[in-house]
Amino acid sequence: MVHAQRDDLIDIHSEVRKRFARLNGRERKVMGLVADGLSSEPMSELLNVQPRTAQSYLNQVKYKMGADSIVSLYVMARICRTELPHAA
Repeated sequence: MVHAQRDDLIDIHSEVRKRFARLNGRERKVMGLVADGLSSEPMSELLNVQPRTAQSYLNQVKYKMGADSIVSLYVMARICRTELPHAA
């Protein structure tokens, strides 16, 4: 049972990293900011874009990563944290 759970967790991490590998540079930056716990408003300032543009980036990343919520995206960002660009 424990081995099966560990294998499932490894599979999940692997899938998240595959999805992350398909993101472009801006999307990876957004993931880094999500991992830092930022919402779209402070993201917009760091990315030097309008808040609606930052929200659009966030929605695109959620879609590409298959996240159904910002919390899910945060968990995925933490899984990929060693591959994320640092905040500005």
